[in-house]
Amino acid sequence: MTKLRYLIPFVLLTAVPVQAAERNDLQDRVQRLERLMESQSLMEMLTRIDSQQRELAVIRGELEEVSHELDSLKKRQRDLYLDTDRRLSRLEREGVAPAAGAQTGPDMAQEKPGVESPGTADLVAERQAYQQAFDILRELRYEQAIKAFENFLEEYPDGRYAHIAQYWLGEASYARRDFGKAIAAYRALVDNHANSPKVAEALLKIGYSYHELKQDGKARPVLDQLVREHPGTTEADQAQNLLKRLGKQGG
Repeated sequence: MTKLRYLIPFVLLTAVPVQAAERNDLQDRVQRLERLMESQSLMEMLTRIDSQQRELAVIRGELEEVSHELDSLKKRQRDLYLDTDRRLSRLEREGVAPAAGAQTGPDMAQEKPGVESPGTADLVAERQAYQQAFDILRELRYEQAIKAFENFLEEYPDGRYAHIAQYWLGEASYARRDFGKAIAAYRALVDNHANSPKVAEALLKIGYSYHELKQDGKARPVLDQLVREHPGTTEADQAQNLLKRLGKQGG
């Protein structure tokens, strides 16, 4: 009995460190689990960040490609405008498509080089005004170009370059997808400058514009007119293709 009395306190005393050790071990386990969870969360966060960075790199690359393609498209557009202007200007010099009321024929041919007659001075001023408007268009500043060509046509409604300005007014409006204004400009070219080499294209663009506005009922007679009055042209072929599509849609 005496031995048992001494043994019980010993057991109790030894049990206390054992419980403390277990608690410490449990705390260590919890801390390790917390560190592990934090590490996993951190790894997941780093993985997401890395994935987002890769996605951003892909998007950045695609944006650079689109930007490059857009720059190339703008350059081709400017080159096209310049080439068209050169062709139209050459036709004007050759007298192929005189504008209504413009001074042409023998009187122009008889002017002496270096001698500036009143008619020549007016033509030079008109050419300069036209060139200023065209330079704005060549920079693809469509809204400003529209205003410039409108001002030109107000000042030179019957000028030698009036029909060209009317064409560019339609083109600038079409490029801005202002199809109502484009139709009005192209229609003025067709009605007032029947000899212009751009009449067929103007009719085609009128048809396209009506189609864009979902007014195919108005597009068809214009396209029919183009095919009838300008057979064998590229514009007539394009008009026939659109008429076929409209026919299928109508059916």
